[in-house]
Amino acid sequence: MRVAEREKEQERRMNAMIRSFFSNVSHEFRTPLTMISGPVAQLCEDPGLSEQNRQLLLIVQRSTDRMLELVNQQLDFSKLENDTLRLRVRRTDIIRVLQRRIDIFRVNAATKGISLQTCGLEETCVMWLDEDKQDKIFGNLMSNALKFTPGNGRIVVRFDMIGHDEAARLFPGDAAVRWMRYVKVSVANTGADIPEDQREKIFERYYRINNRTEGSYNYGTGIGLYYTRSLVELHHGRIKASSPEELSGALFTFILPLRIARRNSPPLGCRGFRGGFRTRTHRRAGAEKRVGARRRCRRGQLPLHTIVALL
Repeated sequence: MRVAEREKEQERRMNAMIRSFFSNVSHEFRTPLTMISGPVAQLCEDPGLSEQNRQLLLIVQRSTDRMLELVNQQLDFSKLENDTLRLRVRRTDIIRVLQRRIDIFRVNAATKGISLQTCGLEETCVMWLDEDKQDKIFGNLMSNALKFTPGNGRIVVRFDMIGHDEAARLFPGDAAVRWMRYVKVSVANTGADIPEDQREKIFERYYRINNRTEGSYNYGTGIGLYYTRSLVELHHGRIKASSPEELSGALFTFILPLRIARRNSPPLGCRGFRGGFRTRTHRRAGAEKRVGARRRCRRGQLPLHTIVALL
């Protein structure tokens, strides 16, 4: 028993050392990448630059931005492991965030001859959201879709707003699905399917499907989808992998609780809200409290300032 405990403690220390090492390396990478990114962005805006050189610099800029994303993702992953990663939410149009990322991937998809289609992204939807984390969630799913879609294949992105019943059908038996409304985002791609017995495992840390010839999700570090799920769950959302009905390939769907972000509505973590989204229980309790207060008001049992507040 003591031997097993010692081995477990040794493994825990080794994992902590590895996380600390990668965190330190990521910090060292981020400084020079930032120094490269700034001058490249300035050169791209030079009006005297030839079109050919501009296109070459844009490739450098996209590659540098992607490396910075990976470095920041590694730093976030270290915070996840230490339970210190926090959301910074604000009023955000989630459709704008999705469209911005799609515009970036549309260029890469075109070079591979991949058709990138969207549905439901014509309007706006302002909600309380950590824009940076949402961008990483969607960016990881799009990166996977682009990586494992063969040439002349197809990627379909859909956005929708759904109610509690549909969310419960998507995630049956999940007690965390308790909000009244959700936004639903799905990314489907043609290509290799994900085996049914591994659709839950691919979200585990360091898990990989190692059949590279058929297209393997999480090939490499094995933290991409684990990181994505962690960010979704920080938003009190859920994510799953399945097979699309209209395509032969993979489908990733995530839902996030929807609370319309009016200017005076509270964000995540405000008092009286679970994660910023008022549940049916909260609404029912509030309605019963107001009805009871009005009854006492009619009986003359409430002070004047309370009566004024109810008018």
